[in-house]
Amino acid sequence: MHLNLESNNIGSEGAVAIADALKVNSILKEPNLSHSHIEDEGTKAICNVFKINKTLEMLNVSVRCSELATNWTKIVGKLLKVDKELLVLNIIHSSISGRDVVHLAEGLKVNRRLTELNLSSNSIDIDGVVAIAGVFKIDKVLKKLHLNDNSIKAEGAKAICEALKANTTLEELNMNKNEIYRYDA
Repeated sequence: MHLNLESNNIGSEGAVAIADALKVNSILKEPNLSHSHIEDEGTKAICNVFKINKTLEMLNVSVRCSELATNWTKIVGKLLKVDKELLVLNIIHSSISGRDVVHLAEGLKVNRRLTELNLSSNSIDIDGVVAIAGVFKIDKVLKKLHLNDNSIKAEGAKAICEALKANTTLEELNMNKNEIYRYDA
């Protein structure tokens, strides 16, 4: 079952109410809270539900404010360290930067369940790409990685290529709409 609240202005108060409902719901698997104006309190509430509710498999979020994005990635990074059920994480159009991805990467290093990560349409630079590349050098679960429409340049592409040499599980890598040019590769 899916819950799609994309592009609603539910805010943190609405997210906390949804989190309370999800604590006892055992049917819902995929909440979509993209563009729902959820701030720190709502983020923490939603992430805490993933620690309790073992049926949730996907989380779709997006945060437009870079300050909020940093806090989001710290909170979600911590969630990834302990969650055993989350299969798909989509953080799209969220203004996350390279340093934000470093927080996610810390959680991904110990997560053994996530199979799909979509970080499309953000502001990920070399720091973030190097952090992600470091993760999937050791990751044996991630099958799909979407890094399209970011700020990845030649150096980031090279880091990804080096990581691919060690990774045997990644089946899909999307890096279109970045700043990688033919003469850089």
